[in-house]
Amino acid sequence: MLGLVGDAKLPLVGLIDAAITMPFTDESSEVRPRFTTAALALSRASLGEHLGVAVKDARIALSTELDLVFLEAEQISFVGTRFSAGLAHEAALQSRGDAQVWTEAYHLMEYRHVPVRMVVSSPVKWDFGETSAGMAAEVELTGANFEKGQLDSVAEVARAQRVALALAFKTGSKLDEPQNLNRYLILEH
Repeated sequence: MLGLVGDAKLPLVGLIDAAITMPFTDESSEVRPRFTTAALALSRASLGEHLGVAVKDARIALSTELDLVFLEAEQISFVGTRFSAGLAHEAALQSRGDAQVWTEAYHLMEYRHVPVRMVVSSPVKWDFGETSAGMAAEVELTGANFEKGQLDSVAEVARAQRVALALAFKTGSKLDEPQNLNRYLILEH
């Protein structure tokens, strides 16, 4: 069994046959986005995907000013299709953990079933994947703001992480002292 880790001293390394270590992704507090993004890039590259567009889009995601609509949002629903559905879940998890704001993540078709009708004040629906025809209009009818990701899905995760960081500063969350969370969890059988 092969494992991907940021720290070669983690207990996981002793439980697997081989480990790919990425020490440059190891961070001092809870598992952070650096590991996630590097693991995704490694996975995509190992499948033969050229990452030139993803790298260019990540630079844009890190340098573009954040839209004020994100910083006023009380709820963000991240939506994706195929592999970007997993990225939507990652974005929601990071945002919820860092900023302590209400976030959700759905596959596009799941979102269209019921959650699209659930609206609170200042909601944002952020689409990471391919949007079906009429989705923007459907979301806007609920009063929500529709954000269609224009960048590579991994770059959109980087944008979402920036939003989470900005919201965390706004709400006063202590990112280096996560509430009820250690750097990693060890589960006993």
